Amino acid sequence: MNKLFLYPNLINNKKGNFKMNTYKVSLSRLYNVIVDAQNKEDAKQAVETFLSSSKDISTKRDKLEYHFKIKEIDMTLNDVFEVEKISE
Repeated sequence: MNKLFLYPNLINNKKGNFKMNTYKVSLSRLYNVIVDAQNKEDAKQAVETFLSSSKDISTKRDKLEYHFKIKEIDMTLNDVFEVEKISE
């Protein structure tokens, strides 16, 4: 889907001069991850260690050494919960 359709302010900002402020945005993301592992604890540790920005960052060696395979990553929540203006 076109981001300009979802966020009309992006279109307005392309039209010319505009004032920029600085904001700190606090974001929460929730993922469902499908992983093959030998046990529950190994699955938990593999996902906590090798998941980065909805990507599997494990190497082939990591998978062989720690006996796991991340099969699927599905982001189920991507919500901003706070926006704070920190400068003009």
